[in-house]
Amino acid sequence: MDTEKIYNLWKSKKSYLKTNQNFSNTIIKRINQYEQKKRKPFFDMYKIIDFISIQPLAQVALFAAGAIAGFVRLIFVIRMVLEF
Repeated sequence: MDTEKIYNLWKSKKSYLKTNQNFSNTIIKRINQYEQKKRKPFFDMYKIIDFISIQPLAQVALFAAGAIAGFVRLIFVIRMVLEF
């Protein structure tokens, strides 16, 4: 059988779903209800990144914390080397 005939046969017998007129409004309403019910994460990393990228004082504090952590690590390594 020719594929064109098969396609036309399927197209002619295809049944359509009957929906009410408010179908799309119902779906949108349910999606909005779902979005409102979703719990907000306790620890939102994106907000923290936005805050740090906007606030210069937060950037300085983060840099200082990194510098202090690096200095403390360096002190521990030097101490371990000197003990042996």
